[in-house]
Amino acid sequence: MSDKFDKPLNEWIDETVMVREVEPEVNKKTGKVKLVYKDVPYQQKTMYVQPITQNVKCEDGQHNWYCEDKHKYLFSCTKCPYKMQAYPTTYRFENGHLIHKYTSRVI
Repeated sequence: MSDKFDKPLNEWIDETVMVREVEPEVNKKTGKVKLVYKDVPYQQKTMYVQPITQNVKCEDGQHNWYCEDKHKYLFSCTKCPYKMQAYPTTYRFENGHLIHKYTSRVI
């Protein structure tokens, strides 16, 4: 990314951006008001950062499920923040995995 990006990373810079403003304009003949949009340059402080990539959710088959609420059939993964409602008519719970009964797909 840094070879194509020409701005410095992780430091504040002053940058000029275009901001759209609305200005009312009165027609002198008819007396009606008309809104006119204008792009005005605006100075602001900006910081560009290169974020660290991380997974938000485990891939299917990599979850380690546990039953969080047995009355609502709510299962949570210990590795990621993903939660799922898995009804016993559709899913079975074996060795920390949720398995779809009809397709045998591991969630």
